[in-house]
Amino acid sequence: MSRMPPRTLLVTTVPLTALLAGCLSVPAPPDNIAARHVGTPGEFAELAAGANATSTDVGASWLSDLGNPTLEALVREAWVNNPDLYVTAARFEEAAANLRIVASFLYPQVAGSGGARHTNFDDGSTDEDEYFAALQVSWEADLWGRLRADESAAHRVAESAGLDFVQARHSLAAAVAQAYFAIVIAKQQLAIDRLLLEAEKFTAVTTSQRVEAGLLTTLDRDLAESSVRLAEAAVRNDLAALQEARRALELLLGRYPSAELDAAPEVLPGISPAPFAVGVPAELLERRPDVRSIERLVDAAYYDVRSARAARLPRLILTADARTLIDPSDFITSVAADILAPLFQGGRLQAQEAAANARQRQAIGQFASVALRAFREVETALSNARFLEERERSLAEASERLQRASEAAINRYDQGLMTILDLQQIRRQDYDTRSLLLGVRFEQIRQRLNLYLALGGPPLPDGAAPPVPLNGQFADPNDAPVSGDLHVGVPVEPKPDPTRRSDNGG
Repeated sequence: MSRMPPRTLLVTTVPLTALLAGCLSVPAPPDNIAARHVGTPGEFAELAAGANATSTDVGASWLSDLGNPTLEALVREAWVNNPDLYVTAARFEEAAANLRIVASFLYPQVAGSGGARHTNFDDGSTDEDEYFAALQVSWEADLWGRLRADESAAHRVAESAGLDFVQARHSLAAAVAQAYFAIVIAKQQLAIDRLLLEAEKFTAVTTSQRVEAGLLTTLDRDLAESSVRLAEAAVRNDLAALQEARRALELLLGRYPSAELDAAPEVLPGISPAPFAVGVPAELLERRPDVRSIERLVDAAYYDVRSARAARLPRLILTADARTLIDPSDFITSVAADILAPLFQGGRLQAQEAAANARQRQAIGQFASVALRAFREVETALSNARFLEERERSLAEASERLQRASEAAINRYDQGLMTILDLQQIRRQDYDTRSLLLGVRFEQIRQRLNLYLALGGPPLPDGAAPPVPLNGQFADPNDAPVSGDLHVGVPVEPKPDPTRRSDNGG
């Protein structure tokens, strides 16, 4: 009986080993490996009666619901120029590149080398020149799925980074909308305080005339003039707040904070109190990008555990080497198979597996925390919307009555039937209530934006936002980067601003 030569045996074994390594698959994570740790009720506790709880189009294109094309254009500008979003996009690209790095170890590693040597003999012999070229090939047969587990983990991390980018884009859209309407609030508050200033100036003139006529004392004139100065201070404060609101929006847009942006309207949009689709808690976990991102990290941690377990098993590395001098007859080849088995590592490999298990538990805990926060954000936004609607009705009625009372008080003061202190008290209540009503209406918009963001729907239709490859197609290094080209701090041309005046706020 003849024996197979060692080289023949090795050459025969290599394809079988490759076939075996390719057939062994890494088990996928169990279904709902993260979601099963979070209990979900059938509906939100604060869901208003009659609201649609099962719509599959929850919160989709919510920015379009506000009906403001200017705001939509500003959001698109922020998506292009915001430096924080740029950083998040670059992190996504880094994760995609890391995926390609990890996946490369599944393939044979090929290296080439070459050299030249000149030998000069002192005894007068003929000098010698030697030239050589070599090729080395090595491949680790992934018998236990360690490398494939690493590739699967990197794939989930890349998807998580992509979902983080999507979440950052949603959050930026909400932030731009809030900053946009903050400018509207600042303008309207400025208008309220300017009306108050005009009223106080008129009262001061009337009071001064009555003092000159001996009908009032200088105390009344001092009180009237102090009210004018307080109203002037309020207007100056409003002007500063308006400038700050403009700079805040410009910063989100990646512009130079020159406080020259004046794209916001003069009046806040109305918020419809009618219920709209909010879905159910179970759907929220599948819809929100930040929750799905953490879920991908839980899957990545699962594969890290599989990799740590496989690292405790022997590794089979196949190598081939070919070397030749200039003379083809000197061609030398070698083929080898090395088995590396961890015999004693001082408990390091066991500790690495324990650490991987601990990281998986951390990821599950983070998922539960993010899921609970998502539920809270929806419940809070729904609850606040209801209370704000009730408060807005009360303040609107109070403001209407106080405006009538303020007009009547002015007439009574002009007739000498009311003191200036009584007039100031009624007027202060009137304008304070107007400011409170304005603040509540802004808070209604802010809570609606919070609800849109909490529901996880896209702010604009899918075609209006740049795509993010989340289907695993990260292998092409020639893909255009998501981050694009960053240009920030570009000054804008100064525009005429009707809210900016050269006087002292009068």
